[in-house]
Formats: sequence, structure tokens, C-alpha cells
Amino acid sequence: MAKEDIIFAGGGSKSPSLMMWSNPDNETKPLIISQFPDKYSVYALAISPNGTRIAAGTKAGLLRIYKLTDFKASENAPVLFEIFHLPAVTSLAFCTDDILVSGGLDGNIKAWSIPEKQQLAEFSAHSDGVFALRQIGSLVLASIGGDSVLRIWDMDSVEKKYESDSFVLPRIRALTSLDYNSDTGLLVHPSRSGDLHAYDARNDFKKHIISAHEGDFCALAYGNDYMFTAGSQDAVIKIWSTSLDNLITKISAPAGVLAVGWAGSKKIMTVFTDGSGQFWNVNNGDLLPGERFDGSDLRVAAGLPTELISRFQTVSIRQWRDKKLAEAEELIEQPEKQKELDAIVDELSQRGFSAEAALVLADIAKRQGKLLWELESRLALVEDLGDGETALPSLYALGELLQTIKEPKLAQHYLKKILRIDENYLDVNERIEQLNSDPFLQLCPDKDVRGDLMQKELVLQELEKHTILKKKFSWRTILAVGQTISFGVNVKVQDVTNSLSEAIVKSGDNIPLADLSQVKLFHRGQLKDIVWVYVPSALKELGVAFAMEICSGDVETEFTPYDIFDPALLGISATVSPQEHNQRIEEMCLKLLKSSKAKKWLAKTNKLAMKNIRQFIKKFLAQQDNDY
Repeated sequence: MAKEDIIFAGGGSKSPSLMMWSNPDNETKPLIISQFPDKYSVYALAISPNGTRIAAGTKAGLLRIYKLTDFKASENAPVLFEIFHLPAVTSLAFCTDDILVSGGLDGNIKAWSIPEKQQLAEFSAHSDGVFALRQIGSLVLASIGGDSVLRIWDMDSVEKKYESDSFVLPRIRALTSLDYNSDTGLLVHPSRSGDLHAYDARNDFKKHIISAHEGDFCALAYGNDYMFTAGSQDAVIKIWSTSLDNLITKISAPAGVLAVGWAGSKKIMTVFTDGSGQFWNVNNGDLLPGERFDGSDLRVAAGLPTELISRFQTVSIRQWRDKKLAEAEELIEQPEKQKELDAIVDELSQRGFSAEAALVLADIAKRQGKLLWELESRLALVEDLGDGETALPSLYALGELLQTIKEPKLAQHYLKKILRIDENYLDVNERIEQLNSDPFLQLCPDKDVRGDLMQKELVLQELEKHTILKKKFSWRTILAVGQTISFGVNVKVQDVTNSLSEAIVKSGDNIPLADLSQVKLFHRGQLKDIVWVYVPSALKELGVAFAMEICSGDVETEFTPYDIFDPALLGISATVSPQEHNQRIEEMCLKLLKSSKAKKWLAKTNKLAMKNIRQFIKKFLAQQDNDY
């Protein structure tokens, strides 16, 4: 049973009483909070903003206030405060839990202090009765009177702030509904013509009229998710969006409707013209009828304030969320409980906690060492959380992860976002400084070379990472490193390059001219500057290339061959998306790794290069001997 499902009702002359249903799914007979004398029909109800008190006003002018505990009243509850507002109480509203205002048939509004049990103020508000009251701000009150106008009052100065054009009141004037939605800022009331009148409290009460029903209607109820209107003449119940720009559904009622009240956020109660009542379940915009009940001679219904229900639901939902997160934290340490973890993630997502679901997924991935899965989850998480303080732990975790997966520039980006929120958060400043020395900050993807991806799985992971980050993979990667050969001579690098280039051109493989270049190579955890002769293959569709590093020292020269995969050789259009770009590279990389043609070309080129270098060294040594 949910506390917010409670609803109260007032009975007419045949059963003058204040009633309560606390479990509408199982109750048709209400609990009687209080009986009133004969002919003291209850025409007005109000519940205090925090759900601690309920007030009932009668046709005979008797006004009673009762205490609510846990939003409920007890059977035959004692009266907190009893007073008369003669000749009849036709409307009620709480300004605070301690201050109640009543509207009377005399046209006056009176303010009452409940703790002091005395009248605080009284002023003339309307001629011919005050038939509806609604608080729309801490000290702002709306009223409808028998003079057929709506007025807005500043209760601090008791000054009129707005007055509407006249309209036709419902036939039973004392049952005129007046309701307000704090999210939309709309104040609404019905009319005998069937029109719904809406006033924008945030825009000088600009008025908008909506054709809602055929003929007289007096019943409406504004909730957090929907608004209900119900006709006393056409016997139709309608569900509207809270913005009132969309009629969601309508359904015929068994009789004309005098009053509608919310029983929580998923249920309403209707009071019919014959005094009977009925509960209806609200399910995604549909209205499902429950059992109809009679014998109480109902006149008016009132549920807990929508603002209170919203607060209560928020607390309940947060408690549920925290419980699920605690359960997930325990299950993460138990790999055999993966199905239960998956169920919790699904539940969190379905209840609107997408950020929390992403957090659980990120933690699962971290525990299991699945860095790319963790990356996806943490990126989604920080995007969901925005730039507030709640995002700080997630931004920090994402920065750490990006540093681990060799994305120092991005890591700095997210760590700097932290400093814009909190300039002294943990060790963020120190981490940003440390990242400045990361070797990957010195590398250029379109020029330099990575030797840390010499396994197929590592290349594929890097491609997936780039796709997740919406980046195009352009790194030249080392497929294999050949054996280094040393010669105990010092030679000019350019002379070796020219000799090797001539040999490659003469080989007749339609290879573009090999050239000398200087690059940075990241290999075995170290970054070094190297000079090599770079040989792109004529097999451009495979992106294969060969390079020979030349390291010339004072007393010797070393030559190291490399097999290379170069995405730039594939000629992929610059206009494709990162996903398409990386997918094409992945396809070609896998094809290259299986290609016998590429292996033969690399072997042939390596053999040619080594043969040419040995010949060059031999000639070089012979020339030196001749010189001496």
C-alpha cells in the first residue's frame, strides 16, 4: 500500500460526514473520520501542504480541522479546531500547515490560525459568495466568486492583483473546481458552457479557453502527469497533457460527474451526480474503471496535494534507487551473479535512472578489466550528469581511465572540466601536470608510429576505442620488427637511402620512390626518434608498407626492418563518419594479416633492402681501402 493513494471525500445531506480511503484497491467502504449534524452537507475540503491537517467546510457554515498522521486520519478523529463561517463555507485552501483560509457564501475570505484557534484576517472578495479557492504561491491566493470572475490576491497586503473577464459558473456553483500546476504555471477552472479556462500565472495571467465538454461541467483535477476534466452534463471523462495542448483520451462515465480527486499519481476518484463514487486506474494515458460504490451520498473529493505526492514519490524513488545500487555493489564482487546484476541495470534504466545504470555498468566493466566497455559507460554517464557537482566523481574516473588507455589529451580535457566546477578537487591539478609528460602527447597520429599494437587483438581494440570516442584511426602501426643488423662502420644516412631507393625502383614493382624521413616511434613503453627509409607498397588496398631504420653512430651503423600497416595508403574518403572510417580500416587490417600477397611483398622487399645494404657497405669499405 502506497501512502500517496489516500483520498478524502465529503458527504451530502443523507450522509453528512468526512470520509477517507487509504487503500482504494481493496476498499469500497470508507473510514468515517467525522460525522456532521443533519443538513450539514460537506461542500469544501482542503489538505495542508505537508499533509498534516485536513479541513472540512459545510453548507451550514461549520468549519472543522483534523490532524493527519502519516497522511491519514483516525476513525472518529478529535477536532483540532472548530469554528463557524456563516451562512455557509463554500471553499477552503491552506496557505501553510498552520494557516487556513475559508470562502463563504457571504462573499468574504477569512484567514484562520490553527495553533492559536483564532481568526487572523477577513476581507470582502466577491459578491454573492466565494465558491473556489486555490493557493498558487506562498502568499498568493486565487478565488472564484458568485460575481463570475476570478481574482488573484496578495495575502500579505490583502491586495487584488488580477481580475478576469466574467464567465458562466457551473450550475452547482459551490462545487466549482479551481486547480493549479506549479510546473506549467497554469491555473484552471471549468464553466457551465463546457469551456475550460486556463490562466498563465507566469505571463500576467494570460487567458486561454479550451472547448472541453458538451454543456455544464464543474469537475477537474490537475496532477503532475495529467489533468482530468469530467462533465456533469455529457458524462465524459477526459485526460489531458499537463500543458493542455493535447487531449490524450476520453471515456464515457456511468453518470454525470460532480467532482474528481487524485488518489496518488496513478488513480483518481470520481463523484457522480447520484452521490455514488468510483475509482479509476491511470495507466499510460488510459483510464481503467474500478468497481462503482454508493451509499455515501458523496459531494466532493480531495487527494493529497500534488506537490506533496511529488515530494513523497521523489523520496521513495531515491530510497529504491539507493537500495538497488547497494545490491549491485555487492553483486559486482560475485561473477556468478551476472544475471542478477543485468536485471538491476534494466530496472534502473526502466525507472529513468540511466546515469545510475551507466555507473553500475562502468563498475562491472572495471572489475572485469573490460576497459572499452567501461569507457562507453563512463562517457554516457558524464554526458547524462552534465556539469554539476554530482558529475565530479564520474569525470575523475573517466580521466583516470582515459590516461590508462593512452588518451592523455582527452584525459586532460575531462580533468579540466572538473576544475571549472571545483578548482581544488582531489589531486586533479597534479594529474594534469603529470599528463604533460605522457609520451602520447608528443605523438602525431598522422605522422608517427606505434609499435605497441603488434597483435591483431590490440589493433582491433584501438579501432573500437577510436570509434567509441568518435575519432578516425590514422596511426601507422608496426606489424613486425625484423632482426637488427650492425656494421662496424659509420656511413652517411642519405647515401644509404639513395642506394636503397635506386634498388627498389629497379626492382620493377611499381613502388613509389622510397624516401628518408624522421618519425617518433612508441615501442616497448619507450618513445624514441628514429630515421628510416619508408617504402609504401603498390598494394594500396591493403595499406601495407616497409621501412628500414638507419641508426648511424660514431663507430657503427645499425639497420632494423619493419613491416607496417598504414591506413593513409587506403585512400578512405575524408567525408565518411569515424565509424565508417574505422570499419573500413578494420576490414583491410584483417585482410592484410591473412594476405599471402602482402607477406610475399614484405619478404621480398626486406630481402632486397638487406642485400642492397650489404652491397653498399661492401662498396663503402672498398672505397675506404682505396682511399688509404
